[in-house]
Amino acid sequence: MGKKLEDLIKNELRRIGNKLCAGDDSEIVLWVIPGELACSSRPLRYHPDRRFCGRPPRLPPEARDEVVKWVDRVKRSVGIRSIICLLDHGEFGRYSTLKLVPGGLLGFYRNQGFCVCHLPLPDPLYLKTKTSEEGCHGQRNCKLSRHRLWQLSTNFRSQC
Repeated sequence: MGKKLEDLIKNELRRIGNKLCAGDDSEIVLWVIPGELACSSRPLRYHPDRRFCGRPPRLPPEARDEVVKWVDRVKRSVGIRSIICLLDHGEFGRYSTLKLVPGGLLGFYRNQGFCVCHLPLPDPLYLKTKTSEEGCHGQRNCKLSRHRLWQLSTNFRSQC
């Protein structure tokens, strides 16, 4: 990916994040390839309730409904069918208090009918990561559809 495109994606995700922090959820993904590949931050990375957004070590249990609502919106309103998740292993601990389903956030995505591929990349701000051998394996009959969501940890700061 060229530096120019990378900067454009970062800037657009920052813009969307700032809108979400301000309470405007009219846009939650960035379509990098319209109708085929979208990009977003993880659920509740940006949210007007400061208990939920940013980098809390653990989300409070009351954040569960917001995560469920985000996932439902991504699926029904945006039309996402597959999630290529680039979150580092350490970031999933934030969701452990929400009791989504066995398998945490990725298990919840699968339970909601998404085809999920986890390819963890270290967040440049926090370079403590494990490598994954899971990838797209272990999910039967999973073919990444055209309506994919590329979910990543954002390595820039916003107003949240």
